[in-house]
This record gives sequence, structure tokens and C-alpha cells, in this order.
Amino acid sequence: MAIKIIKLWENPSKKIRQSVDVTERLWQYSPMHRILVIDDEESIRGLLKSFLEKKGYEVICASSGVEALEEMEKKPALVLLDILMSDIHGLQVLRRIKEREPSTAVIMVTGLTDDAIGAESLHQGADDFITKPIDLHHLHNVIAFHIQRNKTEEQP
Repeated sequence: MAIKIIKLWENPSKKIRQSVDVTERLWQYSPMHRILVIDDEESIRGLLKSFLEKKGYEVICASSGVEALEEMEKKPALVLLDILMSDIHGLQVLRRIKEREPSTAVIMVTGLTDDAIGAESLHQGADDFITKPIDLHHLHNVIAFHIQRNKTEEQP
């Protein structure tokens, strides 16, 4: 859906009408649509970045927990967080994110088939969790749900 703004300027001799497409700029600078992808596997980060950008999201990537905590300064609306990473366990990163930005939606991503880790991540404050291999259609639906939910909760 494109957003167009019509600008009208008064000129003594005529009115000048200009249509400006601002969809891309609004989408890009809206923190409502900024996603931080945290995974130590470059192939997963690349896949998710490419897919999410095609869906219109601004994507920030981090390859470690330490880098992820630095990238949180960019105020993403949603975080996709791998549970098993090389430097800091995903649950520790989750706790730090929720301490700093409790309203940021965090979706845990795991290659583990153990349901206990998913339950533990929800108990620690994650908003959702998905398993690898990632079903991109399902992921997009989960992201859209959480972004819309946060948007609704922020309205007075």
C-alpha cells in the first residue's frame, strides 16, 4: 500500500500540485517496523534479512549477544533471537533486552527440539518462539501479529 501526500503551493500565477510518495521513508524510519535479527550463523542472518526486507521491514543484524545489546540502541520494535550462540546464551540476552526495553517483542529461535527450552524462554519474558528450520510464511505471520499487538497496546 502506497502513501501519497499531495502538496499544494500557492503561486501568484497558478497553483502547483506535486504528489510525493513517502511510503518508503515512513516505513524506513518507523521504529514500529525495525527488526533486529540475532544469530551467530551468517547464513540464517542473511536469509532472514533478505526475506524481511522484501516484506518491507528495516532489518538490523547482530552476530553475537554483545553486538545485539549494542544494536538495541536503535530501538527495534521486534527482535528475533537465537537461543544457542557462541558468546552469550540467548536467554541471558533476552533478560538484558527485557530489562532495558520491556515493551520490545522478542521471538526466540531455536534448532532444539526440546519443548522445555521454548517454555523456559516464554517464562523468561519472550513473546514467542519458533523452531528451525524456519517456515518463513509462519515467521512473517508471527512478526506481523506481535508488531500489530504492540502497536495496539501503545495507543491510548
